[in-house]
Parts: sequence; C-alpha cells; structure tokens
Amino acid sequence: MDELNIEQKKALEKVKSGICTALDLLTVPRRELLKLSKQNRTIAASRHGNTRVWFKKDNLTIQIENEKKIHLYEIDLERCSNSAQLLDYLFQIFNKNWCNGETLIKIFFALEEACEEIFNCNLQGIFCPCGASKQVQWKH
Repeated sequence: MDELNIEQKKALEKVKSGICTALDLLTVPRRELLKLSKQNRTIAASRHGNTRVWFKKDNLTIQIENEKKIHLYEIDLERCSNSAQLLDYLFQIFNKNWCNGETLIKIFFALEEACEEIFNCNLQGIFCPCGASKQVQWKH
C-alpha cells in the first residue's frame, strides 16, 4: 500500500481530531477515509447495546438478531430499489417493540457498509444524492 505524503498525514490527523476542513477531507485518500469510517463504526456498534446488525453479502440482506442470537428481522436489499422502499423498511422496524435508537444506528451502519461494499459509494450517494431519489440495482 502506498505511503501517505506529509500533507496527507497532516490532513488525516485533522480528520481524526474532528476539526478539519473540506480541503482536508479531499486531501486524505479515499482508502484512508474508509478505514477510519470502519473503525468508527466498530467503536459505535460496541457502545450500542446487544442487538446485532450486519450486512450479509451472499444474499444481499441486513440481518438483525437480539443478544440471544434470536433472529428478529431481515431487510432484503434487492427489494429496496429506491429511497421510498428503504424508508418503508425503516419505518416497519422502527415500530417493532424491540427497536430502539441504538438498533437504528446499527442498521444505518450496516446499510452504509453494504453500499460501500457493493457500489463503492455511501448510502446517501446511492439512494438520494442531493435529495434526488435514485433507482438502485443490487447485484451479487
């Protein structure tokens, strides 16, 4: 893997501190931003209860289970071909008695991971860039 130059290292430190400019974000290579994003998701997930949520790539689903490993819900991403369909799933989950804010955070992290993994783009960029709804074609 390529080494970061001095300018990129300084920008990365600013990004890690949380006090950075748009130029700093543009200076840091995408691979470094993705690594940092994954680290932050892991830290956040460990802080948010015992519900387990993850992206299952082999069947393009988001899996949700409780702390006893009992299956609670599955989001079939191939049935989420636009932002309205995804939002419908989120509302369905939100109304379940086992759902809380922590679970929703984990779902968003899993959705973000799925979009990065399949499309090499973030969740917002796939479903609603600049507020415009897009058609999404999930593929294996």
